Amino acid sequence: MSFAEAFDIQPGDIIAITGGGGKTSLMFRLAKELAEKGSVLVTTTTKIFAPKEKMPGITVTGKLSEDCRKFTSLDDEELEALKGRYDYILMEADGSKMKPMKWWRSYEPVIPDMCTKVIGVINIAISYGKVLDEGLIHRYREFAEHFKLQGGEVLDAKFYIRYMKEGKFFDAFKGERFFYLNGIETLENFTAAAFIASEAEIPAVLGSIRKNEAYRYKKTDAVVMASGFSRRMGKNKLTMELSEGKRMIDLILEKLENLPFNQVAVVGRELEKVIEKRSKRFEYIENKRAHLGQSESVKLGVEQSRNEGIAFFPGDQPYLTEESIMKLMWEFQKSNKITTPSVKGERFSPVFFPEDLKTELLKLEGDTGGREIIRKNIDRVNPVNFENSSEFVDIDTQGDVEIRG
Repeated sequence: MSFAEAFDIQPGDIIAITGGGGKTSLMFRLAKELAEKGSVLVTTTTKIFAPKEKMPGITVTGKLSEDCRKFTSLDDEELEALKGRYDYILMEADGSKMKPMKWWRSYEPVIPDMCTKVIGVINIAISYGKVLDEGLIHRYREFAEHFKLQGGEVLDAKFYIRYMKEGKFFDAFKGERFFYLNGIETLENFTAAAFIASEAEIPAVLGSIRKNEAYRYKKTDAVVMASGFSRRMGKNKLTMELSEGKRMIDLILEKLENLPFNQVAVVGRELEKVIEKRSKRFEYIENKRAHLGQSESVKLGVEQSRNEGIAFFPGDQPYLTEESIMKLMWEFQKSNKITTPSVKGERFSPVFFPEDLKTELLKLEGDTGGREIIRKNIDRVNPVNFENSSEFVDIDTQGDVEIRG
């Protein structure tokens, strides 16, 4: 997906970019993409460095400083006069002194009324996990006063969410708004960004300007399939204790509780007590039609889902790791395809499905589960390669427990 597609930029859009950690780079990346579709104007309502070379199809304008190094903002009348002369207008609407975070003065950001979209930029790679101090934050004193910092606080996902809610990325702008979480180049950075985006009230685009990646974050629900009859085990295997007094079903639920799924539905039989002490994101659904096959669990899970993506987890994969789940989620977010683990060409669970396939999932019958949907949409399958299948193999017999014990 291109950056312009991720932000749904259309002819006539006037986009202001705020925040820190890649504003100028994002602006020129968008400008180069959009120049292939029409005329582009790049400007500022504050200050930007003058580009060192001309770019085909892109006009950069503003009031040039005496040393010819920077453009400063045009007057409102001059900006208004440019409206309609270009297919796309991009403007940098505040400054952060080259730091990834900032606090805004009363007059910032400077977003003209003519704007149709505003993008707030946050760079995860250069700030996540760092100490909140003057090296990280422009106008640290005002920032620390607002957030009541005592000194030594580390920037984590919870603080980012608060920063996004309380910061003035958009000021009073009421039009279309986005966050761009930049610097997503490692699984650790993606995991942090997913926690942030899952709680964001404004649509978030994730990616890396350096790697030329941008993709709209899809809030994702998890469904734990726990309606089987455990016939080969001879007893309800999901309530068996495997390690440290924990039941098989507990091991997968603990992992999902630690990960950025917006909602977790446990579809099972006589298991209502398994989520009593879980977070509010968890909901138990009694499957009274389990005898009709796995498709009934799938449909109950889809009916409960309210978000854009949905992932199905077998309840009998207790050795599945959080790292593998997040690797699958990252690939799902980037591709928006049916995403499965694959080992030497063989597909396993869990499986992530995009929102537009929920209707097909609701039509399933019998014991096919999602396999039929995968077969019909094989061109939309995104297999994610893993070296070993041990964490993806279901536990069906006592022998499986002993082997993995």
